Amino acid sequence: MLQKRENMKIDNISKSWNFGINNNKNLKYVSKNFMPQNSQIAVNDVFIKNSQSLPSAQNSISFKAINFDEVAKLTKLISRKTNSKKRVIEKYARHPEACGITMGGGLPEVWTSRIKNMSNFDKEQFLEGLGELFTIDRHFADVDVLGAGIEKLFKSQGIAQETDKVKTKYIEKGFFGRGFEITINDKDPILIKEFQRTKRFYNNHGNYSEQNLAEYINAYAGNNTNMVRYYFGDVKNGIMVVDFISPNTPEPVNKVCLEELGLAYNDKKPANYVNGYIIDYGGLITIKNIVGNKVAQDVYRTFKNMNDDTAKIDLFDKILNAKNSEHYKDKMIGLVHSIEFMPENLRPNLYEKMSQTDISQVKVAVIENLKHFSKCEKCDEILSKILEHPDKKLKETVAREIKYFPEKLRHELFEKLSLEENTKIKKYLARNINYYYLNIQNRLNIFDNLLNGADKYANIELVNALDWLGDSAKRYTLKNYLMSMI
Repeated sequence: MLQKRENMKIDNISKSWNFGINNNKNLKYVSKNFMPQNSQIAVNDVFIKNSQSLPSAQNSISFKAINFDEVAKLTKLISRKTNSKKRVIEKYARHPEACGITMGGGLPEVWTSRIKNMSNFDKEQFLEGLGELFTIDRHFADVDVLGAGIEKLFKSQGIAQETDKVKTKYIEKGFFGRGFEITINDKDPILIKEFQRTKRFYNNHGNYSEQNLAEYINAYAGNNTNMVRYYFGDVKNGIMVVDFISPNTPEPVNKVCLEELGLAYNDKKPANYVNGYIIDYGGLITIKNIVGNKVAQDVYRTFKNMNDDTAKIDLFDKILNAKNSEHYKDKMIGLVHSIEFMPENLRPNLYEKMSQTDISQVKVAVIENLKHFSKCEKCDEILSKILEHPDKKLKETVAREIKYFPEKLRHELFEKLSLEENTKIKKYLARNINYYYLNIQNRLNIFDNLLNGADKYANIELVNALDWLGDSAKRYTLKNYLMSMI
């Protein structure tokens, strides 16, 4: 059963973490205390000193010493819903004293259970030390140096005893990061994902969005599903801590239905699936505007689990007609997404009925379900009604779902929306440009429109869209220009 933490116990988190040590420490602490004596890393290394402030495409967050009340508040804020990367960064910037850390899953029990005297365990120093070791590794990429530093840190904090062997094993490199398996005496493996800072895409670490997604799943579905168990993340130092899943790991008992949370998993690479688990949060995408909306999710789940068509029809009408009921707008959103579970012959009329609402978010939900009615006779009528007075959010949704629109209308919308200044619209249109006319010159014209006023987030999608512009000379000029912009 899905579980939602309506009221996170901020006090419990802060009390269990904060031992009164809040003095400002700089990054020299790790260099002197946890790096091996033969390490060539200089204490005053410029990269290390400058990593306290992690630049992004939109913000520069000046992180401070860890305040665990702020960690709890940020964790709760980030877990409410999924957001764009830009929006997630803005939320982190509002809580600089959280130091980039969210911790919905807590420290791994296989670590904390080994601590013999908790009064001697300093969580602030541990988290700072662990994060900073990976900041250093990102610069020097030496697994032996990293492993020696982690072993020293674990032993200094009582997670490992002097006779224990702490191993750090490099697993593999992905597009946005590298993985390290951490074991103590070859048992209880934990994976730490080190995100890469890459100027080509974003001038920051890549785990803002993944951390947001992991916290959201943890808050709404719990931490014991087929999504790899998430413990905590640290965007200041660019790491996420999760279970290490191997082919020998027992298969998950509980499976989260991502659609009930408004999500889908879009990364089909076989490496992301191990023994029934999805081991990477980066492939999650938003597909329904029930994300973060518990009422709409409950309506959607109710209809999904009903088998009696007559009962479905009765309940649908009852909810629809109760216009003065509490949370009516949210219930309407849930109803739209539930039409796919209604008798097939009724669906076109129901989508048409829902399209006549004045509630913008309900119209958005109808567009998100276009793939379910794009071939029905009433499709044009439904869309013309919805698009009479589109607001910002509706235009963004149209751009995101444009591939499902009838061909003639799709091309018209491409040409019209490409002139919008909204960079999110530009991003979605760039992502879908292969659904515009096959004629390369037409695509180049649209591309020119999208370039005008695009931010770094849209430019990234435009780089990816270059593959759909053929081998024209202009393509290579555009590529050089875009690479200089991101």
